[in-house]
Amino acid sequence: YKRIASFSIAITNRPDYLDARPQRAFAFASLGDCPKAIRDLDEVVLGNEEDVEVYHSRASCYWDLGQYQQAFDDYTRIIKLKPDDAQAYKWRGRISFYLGQGNIGLRDFDVAVRKAPRDSGAYASRSALLTFLGRYDEAIRDANRALDLDKADASAYQARGMAREMKGDDFQGALADFNKSLELDPDFDGYYRLRADVYNKTGTFQLALKDLET
Repeated sequence: YKRIASFSIAITNRPDYLDARPQRAFAFASLGDCPKAIRDLDEVVLGNEEDVEVYHSRASCYWDLGQYQQAFDDYTRIIKLKPDDAQAYKWRGRISFYLGQGNIGLRDFDVAVRKAPRDSGAYASRSALLTFLGRYDEAIRDANRALDLDKADASAYQARGMAREMKGDDFQGALADFNKSLELDPDFDGYYRLRADVYNKTGTFQLALKDLET
């Protein structure tokens, strides 16, 4: 908060200090105050429409607020300004899922893994989308690739677990994957809900209930 106060004073008293507003925006974002961060970033964009980092920060805030179309639009701006930005393709791919534009997302993930072939998160995200599209074997291959790159990627175990569950022929493998996700990230309650779904499908209802109550 002291940093925010300092930047606020600079914005008022030192109009020549051009970094004050973006730095205050980044400080707001770090504290989780995305609406205030976005207001500052909007002002920054008015003065410089080609600052890729500003668009990344604003898109991230929109994502946190669930404003997916605005985030999608900012990542599109980044891609136009910096066509080699693999992170922009990856995040736009993730957002496409929430906008119901799976085919666009798949194309973006294809570009992301081509531009950043060692980014486990891109493979894990593409795996989750492939599961949504019913392409389970491809999804499992992508999750395996993600885990080859990073054995501690909880989202990759989650992606593989979802593919195994939806394919319907390896519930024990799905449980093992969700257990590993929980081991790596025990504070994410979504993994408990996913594991509960598998427990329900395998008839272990007490364990499913326990997970849902966690």
